[in-house]
Amino acid sequence: MRIILADSQRLILAAMKLLFETHAQVRVVATVRNGAQLLEQIAQHKPDAVFADLDLPCINGLELAARLREQQPRIPLLLWARHPRADQVRAALRAGVAGFIDQDADPAELPRALERVQRGQVYLSPSVSYAAITPAGSESAKAPRPLSARQREVLRGLGQGLSTQAIAEQLGVSAKTIETHRMRMMRTLGIRGSHALVHYAIRQALASAD
Repeated sequence: MRIILADSQRLILAAMKLLFETHAQVRVVATVRNGAQLLEQIAQHKPDAVFADLDLPCINGLELAARLREQQPRIPLLLWARHPRADQVRAALRAGVAGFIDQDADPAELPRALERVQRGQVYLSPSVSYAAITPAGSESAKAPRPLSARQREVLRGLGQGLSTQAIAEQLGVSAKTIETHRMRMMRTLGIRGSHALVHYAIRQALASAD
């Protein structure tokens, strides 16, 4: 798995690179210190994932997310920040990021986050709780009418960051049934790919939280 790291601080870049290089399946193909350099390296290397500081110089993380969603939608972007605020996380998810990591998180979170986004899921550090952005008990999705009641339940689970297995257990059905619902929702909504469906679910959850 090929990744690019971006942060304005050399020490953080060096530490992150060292951490990832302990994993045999991960290769850091480039490290950069600003957003403009990052876009150049993404175009050159076409990585499997990108990790970047929210406050990256030249082009910040939110603008990068918007550009990648338009230019390279298949490449997941994970942002990190020190003690991110809920509004920053909400803005990042709306912009299309695949994950948001607290810089004070356990280093073991990074490979877990990478594994999660490669499965088409969205990763948030435990300190960046979904509860902070989606009120408990809220109607999470102003979903289009073509979706069935059960599909809306599945969509709600995706918007809360639950895995297919967790949604299946919550609804008392098999994981295969949930996968079938996901495929049908993608066809109904005209969405291509599991990652895009998860982002759609999160945007619906955020819209209902406003």
